[in-house]
Amino acid sequence: MPHPKRITLGRYVDHVPNRAKGSRILAMEGRSLRPIFQGSPLHRNAPLFFEHSGSRAVRQGQWKLVAQKGGKWELYDMQKDRTELNNLSKEFPERVKEMSSLYDAWSKRCFVNKAKK
Repeated sequence: MPHPKRITLGRYVDHVPNRAKGSRILAMEGRSLRPIFQGSPLHRNAPLFFEHSGSRAVRQGQWKLVAQKGGKWELYDMQKDRTELNNLSKEFPERVKEMSSLYDAWSKRCFVNKAKK
């Protein structure tokens, strides 16, 4: 009987088309979570980007850059302010500029619709 805290990962063959209606289908960006399921830590050096219903965010190291749909970017130091109460965007405008540029490049590369202002 397998250990109760261990998740056994199965094997499968994934047959995904690479074209749809004559257009190439691009692979999604991402990272395997397998190390976590096997009890190892997941080390991430690259920024993490996300968007949902026009709200958007970037997580890079201790920093998190977020904006509500149609709103301005807000910057938080997640090591010191996990509840995101102290917006540091005015104190660190260069970091906001750098991280928002990374977001813009990601959203363009991944065909993410920008929130309309």
